[in-house]
Amino acid sequence: MDTNNSFDPTTWNKWVAAAKAKAVPGAVKFVNYVNDNGGTVFFISNRDKSSKKDNQNNDLEIATINNLKSVGFIGANSATVLLNWSLD
Repeated sequence: MDTNNSFDPTTWNKWVAAAKAKAVPGAVKFVNYVNDNGGTVFFISNRDKSSKKDNQNNDLEIATINNLKSVGFIGANSATVLLNWSLD
């Protein structure tokens, strides 16, 4: 749905936190094939890593990892999910 709004980091981060993104068709099968056959897939995203839940955990990182796992990706964890660090 096009709301004709400009980018807003607050609403974007709320969408990320909802952890309801769908996988691109074929991506889960491909990533899981690589991981099952000795490879390692890294998930690189422009999602904001500056949002902190506490000193140890990033709430958006946790939501992203949980979202990846919920759609079937194996190998998604804090070592393989790399989010963007804000320079602000």
